[in-house]
Amino acid sequence: MPRAARPSASSPIDLVHLATQTCGDRDLERSILAMLARQIGTAEERLRVLSLTDRVHLAHALKGTARNVGAFALADAAAELETGPSSEAALSRLIDHMNATRRFAAELA
Repeated sequence: MPRAARPSASSPIDLVHLATQTCGDRDLERSILAMLARQIGTAEERLRVLSLTDRVHLAHALKGTARNVGAFALADAAAELETGPSSEAALSRLIDHMNATRRFAAELA
């Protein structure tokens, strides 16, 4: 089923994708979600104070992690900041997605 057709694709984390990535292992899913929430919290604290070069590196790492777990809106926002690290609008959108994804992940973990 295409990603956009999945009901969970509209949430901050596509749970069908995550379940596929973890072969349905619920304990592993909870562990991954808890790590994601922590990573997002750490990244958010650092984003505003990093140099533009370091902001690009952090956005790239966050993009990869987000795609792996199914946080596709977060990954897209990270990709936008990665290509335009000085954009305050891109930074703001990324932080909004980070907050939504962190809360969602923490609730599920």
